[in-house]
Amino acid sequence: MAKQQVQDVCPNCGDFTDYLVNETGWCFKCSAPELLGNDEGEVKVCPGCNKRFIPKNIRICRTCRKTEFLEKNADEIDRQLADSNLSLPKAIEATKQSKITKCLCCGAPLKPATRGTAYFCARKTKCRTAYNKLHRYIYILHKPRDEALKLVLEGLNENNRADPQTEL
Repeated sequence: MAKQQVQDVCPNCGDFTDYLVNETGWCFKCSAPELLGNDEGEVKVCPGCNKRFIPKNIRICRTCRKTEFLEKNADEIDRQLADSNLSLPKAIEATKQSKITKCLCCGAPLKPATRGTAYFCARKTKCRTAYNKLHRYIYILHKPRDEALKLVLEGLNENNRADPQTEL
């Protein structure tokens, strides 16, 4: 009987391999980018955990970002758990959803926006109209941003009361 060589399974990709690289515990195909770096750009070291990662406009690795989010939003997650009787994963997801900047006109999420700089999307006509009014108040009539936003939102509320289709 011929002696068969036992093959290991790579925990990263699930393929059979003759050997696993000691530094990563993966096959050579999966370990090469981790050990040698990728052609996608420079490899950085996370300041929080000293793990190597390829930055795509981020400063820390995924694990540290999750930890940082949980630390910053612990009070709000606790509030969600207590007030809404949600499970922990659902409370975390509800907290994430509450942090997303939304269009003040239609409520659609604004992807490339940060709080305080973008208020309206460009998907619907009423959103574009509200944006144009805000722009006119701020840059042509030289009103303060807070006052201009208040005027635009008051105009939206008056239009919503007058339009019977928005109540449906």
